Amino acid sequence: MSDSQDPELVSQARLSKPLVPFGMGEGNQEKRPRVRFKKPKVRTGCKTCKIRHVKCDERKPSCLRCDKFGVSCDGYEVYISPAALRERRPTSLLPRKAASLSIFTPSSTAKFESQEEYQYFLHYRSETSLDISGAMPEDVWSQVIPQASESTQALRDLTLAVAAIDKARHSSSLASHFKYAAVKYDKALRGIRELIAARTDQDTVRVSLIASLLIFCFENLQGETESAIRHIKTALNFLREHLTASVRYVPKRHLVSPLNGLEDEVSILFARIDSMFVVTDFMAGNRLVKVEFIDINVIMPPVFRNIRQVRNYLQEWQFRGYPYLPRLREIYLGKEESTAPLPRGPPDYFEKTMKYAQEWFDLCKPLLAREEPNSRGWLRHAILHTHGLTCVLAAKRAYLGNGSDTPGLFEPESLAMVDFCSRIVQNPYYRRTFAFDIGPIEGLFVVCVTCQKKEICEEALRILKLAKGRTEMLADAGIYAARCEWIIQMRFPKANEVGK
Repeated sequence: MSDSQDPELVSQARLSKPLVPFGMGEGNQEKRPRVRFKKPKVRTGCKTCKIRHVKCDERKPSCLRCDKFGVSCDGYEVYISPAALRERRPTSLLPRKAASLSIFTPSSTAKFESQEEYQYFLHYRSETSLDISGAMPEDVWSQVIPQASESTQALRDLTLAVAAIDKARHSSSLASHFKYAAVKYDKALRGIRELIAARTDQDTVRVSLIASLLIFCFENLQGETESAIRHIKTALNFLREHLTASVRYVPKRHLVSPLNGLEDEVSILFARIDSMFVVTDFMAGNRLVKVEFIDINVIMPPVFRNIRQVRNYLQEWQFRGYPYLPRLREIYLGKEESTAPLPRGPPDYFEKTMKYAQEWFDLCKPLLAREEPNSRGWLRHAILHTHGLTCVLAAKRAYLGNGSDTPGLFEPESLAMVDFCSRIVQNPYYRRTFAFDIGPIEGLFVVCVTCQKKEICEEALRILKLAKGRTEMLADAGIYAARCEWIIQMRFPKANEVGK
């Protein structure tokens, strides 16, 4: 495509090749060799900075960075060279297991007012944080928030309130857990208000944003979806008012947070939820957190070694589709086409995005095949697959139109989505609770507003109804099922009504 060509005039026939998630595309294409620049790995930082993935100034006995942000510095590890380890320890005959997510341990139990508080904290650490993470554990819930709660009483109260409301959902002692959650929640909100009124520094902004994530989770766990949305909208506006720079996000290379002192992991969560607001009624299509690319080219590795790489590279090519999001809002509201113009960009931008997506699906195939059906590992990979399929379907629908001139345009991805989601909702590890994640619910909804075959849309609706009780970020399975039912009736009227 020449630079003078308008992307809107690109032939649909050339772009209608289905994106096959199981990697049955052309696999013999030569790949350019990559040149990696090696940098020395610093091993002498404090434990806390290593967990937070930030540079440590290495002041002792506690580092200046930890003191600045009000977190407890966990000290320094003694570094032993690999050569010394080989001399002291014989080579293992069995392969080592993949490293699991580190679990935050409080520096002292003295900060908890009672044994009851400590037990709720343990429940948050071992159960609630995993449920909220969704497809895979995330450092925000397992590390950043527990650490922040050590130094800020209001955040500790909020964390305990979330743990209590989650425990109430899985316990016979509902009344006591709900009562405890309500008391802690009310105390935490007062504490946050007092903090904001008394201070205006950057750390107060950070605490307020972390608190908003916990409030969002608390309200969703109560089933108060509308209240949760109001709170997170306020937080997004609050973030916009205090931005010092645009969020620049390239997962596998480096992250730059929009606020000094705000963890990059927290910024990513706000960017995710902001992207969902663009295509819903709530924000009227406005972006509050600006996401830009440092490099619009995506270089996939030869193989994916673990699920973290799978998600990082998913996010990298997924964020390329952000310019198309405003075009989806009217489509998601039931209109056949969008009045929003196609975004202008480099030549072949859409085709490259689809190429990166196909490479990602091809690299995912070996990892997915390695997992046992009905296992937690399979569930995590499958949810990420549905997320990828959702991105592909949404981008195709926004760029190529409704597919009326190309029968079956969205069918391969829609069939794959329905197949994955059918098995996901039957997986024993799939919890019908709130998760700060994007998974099957959004994907099934996209199928219902995109696919041209009624039978596939009806199957997507059936699976959505099976997922009732599950909420993924802004997507409640029950609410989405009702919307899909209305959309299907509108898109596929009964035969006796067509002639009226």
